[in-house]
Amino acid sequence: MEAQKTIIPITPDEELMIQKEFEGLLLDYSNTRKGDKVELITRVFEFAKKAHADDRRRNGDPYICHPLAVARIVSKEIGMGSTTISAALLHDVVKETSVTAEEIDAAFGTRIGNLVRGITKISGGNVRFVTEETSDESHRAIKNPEEQAENFRNLLLTMSEDVRVLIVKIADRLHNMRTLNALSQFKQRRIANETLYLYAPLAYRLGFFNIKSELEDLSLEFEHPDEYDEIKNLIKDSEASRERLFTTFAAPIVSMVDALDLKYTFKYRMKSIFSIWKKMQTKHVTFEEVYDLFAARIVFEPQSPETEKQDCWRIYTAITSVYKIHPERLRDWISAPKSNGYEALHFTIMGPDGHWIEVQIRSKRMDEVAERGLAAHWKYKDGNKQNANANIRELDKWVRDIKEILDNPEPNALDFLDTIKLNLLSHEIYVFTPNGELKELPKGASALDFAFALHTNIGMRAQAARVNHEFVPLNTILESGVQVEIICSDQDTIKPEWKQIVKTTKARSKIQGWINKQRREKSVPGQKKFEEFVRKCGYTLNNDIMVNLMNGYKVNNKEDFFIMVEEGKIPLNNKTRNMLNVKTKSGILGFLHLNQIGSLNPLAKKKEKPVKKDKATLLAEAHAEEEKKKANRTSTIELSGIDGRGLLNTITRVICDTCTANIVNIHLECKDGLFKGYITLDTGDVKEIQSMCSALKKIHEIEKAVRI
Repeated sequence: MEAQKTIIPITPDEELMIQKEFEGLLLDYSNTRKGDKVELITRVFEFAKKAHADDRRRNGDPYICHPLAVARIVSKEIGMGSTTISAALLHDVVKETSVTAEEIDAAFGTRIGNLVRGITKISGGNVRFVTEETSDESHRAIKNPEEQAENFRNLLLTMSEDVRVLIVKIADRLHNMRTLNALSQFKQRRIANETLYLYAPLAYRLGFFNIKSELEDLSLEFEHPDEYDEIKNLIKDSEASRERLFTTFAAPIVSMVDALDLKYTFKYRMKSIFSIWKKMQTKHVTFEEVYDLFAARIVFEPQSPETEKQDCWRIYTAITSVYKIHPERLRDWISAPKSNGYEALHFTIMGPDGHWIEVQIRSKRMDEVAERGLAAHWKYKDGNKQNANANIRELDKWVRDIKEILDNPEPNALDFLDTIKLNLLSHEIYVFTPNGELKELPKGASALDFAFALHTNIGMRAQAARVNHEFVPLNTILESGVQVEIICSDQDTIKPEWKQIVKTTKARSKIQGWINKQRREKSVPGQKKFEEFVRKCGYTLNNDIMVNLMNGYKVNNKEDFFIMVEEGKIPLNNKTRNMLNVKTKSGILGFLHLNQIGSLNPLAKKKEKPVKKDKATLLAEAHAEEEKKKANRTSTIELSGIDGRGLLNTITRVICDTCTANIVNIHLECKDGLFKGYITLDTGDVKEIQSMCSALKKIHEIEKAVRI
């Protein structure tokens, strides 16, 4: 939120309010951490307060109130330590005051200074995004996709160096959303739209579930205020009936869980306003028809760290002995935590009044991870090393994915943004290898994505897949829980069109890298050939000549031009020679002439006259037809497998080598890299056909060969 630079001295009452907020920050810090860096945080606060002096925000508050609020979010709601708190207090100092990053280095060291640099870098320009819900006014005011992509690259690049930059940025956005009323309606909608598109999913990805939900609700409040108020009022009006339902529902569960001798709390949590609104929109239902308005949650203290999972399932068994479970609504995120570290057991049961109610079971540790995400992972690093290490590994993997995207960016800005949105911010699915190993993929991923997730070489050589033992093409979209096996060739099978199939960052970048390599290799001989042509024509190749030629042939870049030269699509003759003189208009004329070549081709084939057949030929054809008529038995073989060059020749050769029968008919159809079809032979010898089927199955590409 922009600062209002009118200087108004801070009043005594405001001074007391600021001091009270700072004392609250120190209390937050002491409650969540060791509290041994109070002196550092105090010095940083006094530095920031002096730097912002009497500056005020748009809503009239002293400017220091904003970094103080951001620091409290970082400390209390996320649970970060003194370095991140200090960076939060200083996050606007370089951008909004005359203080330099070097002065911060000198005062507090480069650890804090570098964090502030990173935050300042991504705060230099607003990262704005167009979505389908953006207003026409927003579309006109929004930055172009290239600028959007560049701003987002800066954010990700800085975040990949230190994820705490993103944590402060999310906290900064949360406080801005909480105080958004001071801005114009247009700016409110623009910032809300941006928050919903980017910051809420990023908060989810880091495990900040409460912050993610609040950002979504606040975005909805400013984007669709009437619908927000309507749902809010409906929730309030239904509170009494909901309390009665939960009390009735909870009574038998409490008696069963009490017998397990565990300390626990049992309460319900209302679905967020945004989640209710989203379900009403996507399912086309009314508020009353949203069956999972609230979820019951049990948070327990395990008997020991080692029995944590076992205790979860003991509680589950106790509850499902009372209520009937929905067979398709069990979510085990204990055995396989989400990529953001979330662990819990979710299931849906039929309540006493016939309503389905979701129940969530978490240990105290799991609950803190769910509420605070990343910071809680670090807190439990020593106490529960196995879980903490797994969570940190997932975070490291996410950061590596970001770096891979940045190392191999999409050339198209909108494609780049879509890649980020899909790979880093979307929900995930879980797929098993034949050996039972679990792999995580973004929703919408294909079997080809899975191949690249296993290993780059497997992806490059993939031909088809088996999903739950069923033969499928590589573009098959996967669902959670399936088992996938990739069938590979002994050499690369990669194709440029694969890029349209895959969704994951790794697969896209590897395919794009291969495409780029192929293009470079193809353009080099074309470039040499063209440079030699230009030299023989008495010219020196320069930028003006290339621009003229590319315009004339309507080619976007030099690489494409040289590839077309190599492929013969740009002729090295007088037409092109005339274009070398940039002062003439021969380039356009040459282009027009080039387009006319096909229609004026004097060598076009004339219609052939039918060949008159002699008597001997006619007798032979009649005899062959009489073979067919007398054949009293035929056999048909069903074939399926992977399409490949020369495959039909291989099939017919195997048939000729293993069978004396003639082929009567062949019908094969190919789609998405797979083929299926039938071969009919003029023999009824079952043993001979079985022997031939066995020989056909030995062909690498053939999956199935059976007599029907």
